[in-house]
Amino acid sequence: MKTMLAVLLASLPAAATTLEFRIANPTFTDPSTCFDASFASNPAAEFVINFDVVSMDGELLGTGQGCALAGTPAPELYVFADGSVTVLATVEQFGGPRSPNFIEFQSGVVTGGTGAYAGAQGTFSGHGPVFITSAGFDPQQAFVLQLSN
Repeated sequence: MKTMLAVLLASLPAAATTLEFRIANPTFTDPSTCFDASFASNPAAEFVINFDVVSMDGELLGTGQGCALAGTPAPELYVFADGSVTVLATVEQFGGPRSPNFIEFQSGVVTGGTGAYAGAQGTFSGHGPVFITSAGFDPQQAFVLQLSN
């Protein structure tokens, strides 16, 4: 009976984890600061954005970094207290002709993880407005990581 139970449990799919969050306090730096060394030396690299990762209620969950690569999916890193998740994401931006504000859509795949997210696979998505104010960028997007091990 114990052997049957062990075989049954081993055949069940791994538990899924859904992480919902926003980003806050973005700062922009040179491409050479990207966590992904292959990106830092890529001539199509545009910039790196560093940010806080916060819950939908604004509670600090961790930090992140996105590396902007002209016209192609680019690496992103999300670091939480219990591990990190790397993503390869495509970003599309749409703005009005008279407004500096824009809507951003992101989608991608999880390419790895550490700690509690070691071996993670899954998807990444997000969308929402980004407002440009006198204080800088004010991102209002909502993001979702759907993970499985």
